[in-house]
Amino acid sequence: MLAVSVLASALVYVVVSLDNGLALTPPMGWLSWERYRCNTDCKTDPDICIGEKLYMDMADLLGQRVTRTWAMSM
Repeated sequence: MLAVSVLASALVYVVVSLDNGLALTPPMGWLSWERYRCNTDCKTDPDICIGEKLYMDMADLLGQRVTRTWAMSM
C-alpha cells in the first residue's frame, strides 16, 4: 500500500500559480530578514536584531566599501 501511494504521489505533478510575471528573478540586494530571521527583539538581542542600529551599521559598511572601491579605481 505504501509503494502504491508513493508511486501515485510521484506521478502527480501539479503546480498551481499565478502567471503574472512576479518573482521571475530572485530579489537582489541585502535582505535583513534573510540573515537576521525577523528578530525584532532589540531589548534582549541588541546586536542581532532588525532595528535602526543594524541599518546604520550596514549603511556605514556599504559606504566604506564604495569609498574604497572608488579610491582604488582612481
